[in-house]
Amino acid sequence: MKAKLIVAVGLVAIAAGAGFALLTRHSSAPDVRFVTLAGQNFTTAELRGKVVLVNFWATSGTVANGFGGVRGTPTTFLLDKRGRIVKQYLGEPDWAEFHALVERALAEPA
Repeated sequence: MKAKLIVAVGLVAIAAGAGFALLTRHSSAPDVRFVTLAGQNFTTAELRGKVVLVNFWATSGTVANGFGGVRGTPTTFLLDKRGRIVKQYLGEPDWAEFHALVERALAEPA
């Protein structure tokens, strides 16, 4: 009985560690093309070296699909200077956390 409990606790700890690693791993933003309201065209690759905020207020069009099929709005992605997704928010962000993440991303080297 005691051995089964130790094994179960060990498996839970391994699963929790793996889940934490997956949640904290930075995935790269997709290479998609944006068109601004002013008609300018650019891709996420062209924004490397900058901290980028991508905010979706609609789920139609190729850009939303490129970001994993955004289903709800507003959805916001914060990208670091290397083009990695730092954080994704559905709905209103926790503004204190958001500002801290932006400051940290701005301070990192490109």
